[in-house]
Amino acid sequence: MGTVGRHSRGFGQEMRSELKRLSVGIVGVSGTGSIVAEQFARLGFGRMVLVDPQRVETRNLDRILNATATDARDATFKVDVAKRAIDALGFGIQVTAIPANIVDRDAVVALAACDILAGCVDGAEGRAILDRLVATQLQVLVDVGVGAVADEDGSIDQVDTAVNFIVPGGSSLLSRGVYTPEQVHAESLARAAPEEYARQRAEKYIIGRDEEQPAVIGINMLGAASAVVELIARLYPFRHNPDPAAFDAVRMNLAEVEFTTETYEKPCPVMGKLFATGRREPLLNLPQLSRKI
Repeated sequence: MGTVGRHSRGFGQEMRSELKRLSVGIVGVSGTGSIVAEQFARLGFGRMVLVDPQRVETRNLDRILNATATDARDATFKVDVAKRAIDALGFGIQVTAIPANIVDRDAVVALAACDILAGCVDGAEGRAILDRLVATQLQVLVDVGVGAVADEDGSIDQVDTAVNFIVPGGSSLLSRGVYTPEQVHAESLARAAPEEYARQRAEKYIIGRDEEQPAVIGINMLGAASAVVELIARLYPFRHNPDPAAFDAVRMNLAEVEFTTETYEKPCPVMGKLFATGRREPLLNLPQLSRKI
């Protein structure tokens, strides 16, 4: 605690008071996102925007915080589950729940009004929108991903979490290779048959094993906590290394028990073209987000 005291005002009442003046937009409130939302709420952020189009199902009750069997029976929206839990804390947090895909204009407008973004999605299209928000609206983004890989006999061979911190004018999730333009294009086309595509991709945590209800909440907890701590480390520096760029990406290889960091020095040439363009139409330079007349 002595080290924290020397380097920051974090982890105390002063931090809570300051976070109350900030807003955070969370995209995806399922396995990792529901945990991230819970942490941000208990840290005392003053305003939260929650975006997720999906409803609770029985098969994901084991990894969505605060979801119940009743929610699964009633097909409650995941954002409504998270809002209900946050409201019940009694902290006075202003919560906006948007049960829509991030490619929805209203969702993008609401997220653009936030100070901080948190990406908790496993798809490329959502991350591409988040990249564009960072560039155009001059926001910061903490993105979290978790995953496991099984070998041929189904045994777990690899378990990883990755947290990427993205700032305006720097590298992006695209330039870091977190997703590709081809993946974005494929997901965009798949929205023509959203139910089938969602069913095929839904929370596919373990590559190489077909698991309807993967027992991954522990991995999700680690990834979500790493993302939240990374944000706190930027707002209230407590590390002995004062250079935040040294922690552009933070990865945990749980199979090898390795903790690694990466630095990305080159700015993204694609997102650089959108730098500080704000609310210029079409929004995010995407025709599908144009204002409807």
